[in-house]
Amino acid sequence: MAGDFPTTGDAITPQWLTGVLREAGVLDDGQVSTIQRVGVDEQGQTGECVVLSLSYDGSCGDAPAALVAKVSPPHEEVRGQMHAMGLYEREVRFYQHLAADVGMPVPRSYFADITAETGEFLLLLEDLSACRNGDGWVTPLEDQHVAIDALAKMHSRWWCSPRIRETKWLPQHDDAAYNETLIAAVLRGVLPVAEQKYPEHLRGYLLECARKLTAQWESFAHHDEGDVFTLCHGDYHPKQLFFPTERDDRFAAFDWQTVASGRPGTDLARIVATGLTPAQMRDRSGELVSRYHEGLAAAGVQWERTRLDEAVRQGLLAALAVVVFAVATTDTAIIDAAASQRGMDWRQRMFTEFSEVLEDFGAIDLLDA
Repeated sequence: MAGDFPTTGDAITPQWLTGVLREAGVLDDGQVSTIQRVGVDEQGQTGECVVLSLSYDGSCGDAPAALVAKVSPPHEEVRGQMHAMGLYEREVRFYQHLAADVGMPVPRSYFADITAETGEFLLLLEDLSACRNGDGWVTPLEDQHVAIDALAKMHSRWWCSPRIRETKWLPQHDDAAYNETLIAAVLRGVLPVAEQKYPEHLRGYLLECARKLTAQWESFAHHDEGDVFTLCHGDYHPKQLFFPTERDDRFAAFDWQTVASGRPGTDLARIVATGLTPAQMRDRSGELVSRYHEGLAAAGVQWERTRLDEAVRQGLLAALAVVVFAVATTDTAIIDAAASQRGMDWRQRMFTEFSEVLEDFGAIDLLDA
């Protein structure tokens, strides 16, 4: 235990969980009697998840049959890096303060807290395993439609919103110390690692683009006064989303560690480019961007299409920064396992095909301009 909450899935007891569910207003006079723990198949490196299957004694009211417990990883180095960047605190604060009315469906939170000194945290979230987790390697067009419609609704809700400015724990789009200085230092530290790990894959146009982006990050990330901003998920791709099934017809977005004020194109480019081949991007990206544009207009947000297209190009470059960070810091065994289940060559998708997309959209031309 650290503070007033467990910091591992194994440390969650029936007695402690009974108190949490009563405080959340979903458990009557009954109590949690047993907890069965099952690990989630695809674990990330920035946090660990375990499904808690629950049994009750007495009246259980609307208490859930299962919960997902998300905790910080046991690796001190990873936990320290993530905590230093404020990512754990962001997700906890998101569920404490924004999730209920963010404008996009998210898993219900039953408990969210963090220890500021160590970065150890605990989230108890609604189990949405009856829904279908998105496919980040091959994304059906109908999934793109669902995700983009939800994104347009959330973005329009927060479009240049004063409430973003009032949310002190939320990184601001024009916070130079964070967006320019800190992220620049991170990228310049991880790019050489990525180059050393993948010399046969991180090359050509992709490498030139990554080097230019890293060298020019301060100017790329800079926001002028009057620039459009909104609430961004920050890593909005299909593996962060649940889609409807016959058993559960809901859509929901999770993993809100990177939530921030930012450019709308960051989220839009991420979802459009992830799971589509370069050929599909050439054939379908205009249609998908138009769908988002129409979603904004339906919610009363008028934004020039030319500016939106420019924002998508900027968003692809932001996605490249995410790729560089991921391949430099992620245990490739995790990616290998996930890709092999789908029969995919993730290096081909993440390096070769993404390089083709960046070239199609003139990413280096944008940086040079």
